[in-house]
Amino acid sequence: MNIKNFKLFESFQDLPVFESQIGSEEQDVYLTTHNEPYPIKNSFMTYSGKVLWKLAIVPKKWGYSADEFEITGLSFTYDYEGENEEVIEGEFDIPGTKISHEYVKTEIKSLPLFLDSLEIDMRHSMDPEDWKIEVTLGSDR
Repeated sequence: MNIKNFKLFESFQDLPVFESQIGSEEQDVYLTTHNEPYPIKNSFMTYSGKVLWKLAIVPKKWGYSADEFEITGLSFTYDYEGENEEVIEGEFDIPGTKISHEYVKTEIKSLPLFLDSLEIDMRHSMDPEDWKIEVTLGSDR
């Protein structure tokens, strides 16, 4: 990537918002959850949806740093198996204001900086403000 292609923005709020699909296709964001609350605890779950995000790339003395990452929206449906083996569908539609950004950890694996995976520790709560989210940008796959 040529350095001339970077556009500098006045503030983090001015950055463009990217949309990535959650699913099982190779180019989709891989979503996993753990420490789910009852009744979805210990169920086989499948996911589909989207995540809206933005990233600030900041020039430093030694190069560039991806200093700020923010999830501005997260919506996904999930299927899980109920007590009588019936398939139940649930849905989360979460604005970025409901995500505690101090609980979001970002890891960069490689360029290009696409959203590769989300790992959500639900901390036994259906409230997204309680969740810890680990984000991976770039990929080894």
